[in-house]
Amino acid sequence: MLGKTISLYLVNGNPNGIICTYLSNWTGQAIKIPRNLLEDARSRSEVIRIGIYFLFGYSEENPEEQIVYIGEADNIFNRLVQHTKDEEKLFWSEAIAFTSKDDNLTKGHIKYLEYKLIKIGDENPNYILHNKKNEKQPSLPEMAISDMEEFLKNITLVLPTLGYDLLESPREEIKISKSKKDEILKLRLKNNEAYGTYSSNGFIVFKGSKINREIQTSLSNGYRNLREKLILNEVIDEKKLEFKKDYEFKSPSAAAATILGYAINGRENWVDSRGKTLKQYEEERLN
Repeated sequence: MLGKTISLYLVNGNPNGIICTYLSNWTGQAIKIPRNLLEDARSRSEVIRIGIYFLFGYSEENPEEQIVYIGEADNIFNRLVQHTKDEEKLFWSEAIAFTSKDDNLTKGHIKYLEYKLIKIGDENPNYILHNKKNEKQPSLPEMAISDMEEFLKNITLVLPTLGYDLLESPREEIKISKSKKDEILKLRLKNNEAYGTYSSNGFIVFKGSKINREIQTSLSNGYRNLREKLILNEVIDEKKLEFKKDYEFKSPSAAAATILGYAINGRENWVDSRGKTLKQYEEERLN
């Protein structure tokens, strides 16, 4: 795969402020706006046009639950202002909008993108989707669908650069190199049959790994909900208590806690064939 160039422009000179993002050879553009800086984005050309947007935030009842709302608008800025007054969307703290520099997006285009993004986002168990699902796909000419699928592909590429892995769908089979397959780690607790390997994004648990039936009180609500959504999305077979496909967690501890049903330090409890912990294995590689 060829490399890609993604440029980030810190509008306020602050990495926690407004960020404009551009991908080489793409007419699309993205802008990330913290809610408390929305007024500063009023005159930005990136938001006073048609496009799609994401609202990201956390649940007040459970700060570990990440919530997202996906929408479309003829004028992104005006719609974001409306959402600041919406009692049902008090959760959001950051907005990310995607528009086109050449103004070629139409209402039909963004309706199609919204439909596809909601469908993909609903499959990610790490996020609570605030949208109602639209079962009917908007109609577009074949050529327009091809263009929007390419636009969607670039959104999927850019969004993680801005800190959100929403569009990394767990339904897609994770491709693991042979060298990774050889670096198998096992939870070292007795009578446990869970296997995986570390990854650049966290930790991959392999298909066939078993999970405990019981959940202890030490397991946070966030991991309880993640476990339930993995079952709902058919990543975990509830009857067999095992993974039906490879799944990538954000950390070794998240993987271990979800499997065992209680909080645990993953770096101390995933071990290789020699009995070395993941922590020791990482230190050994670095040395």
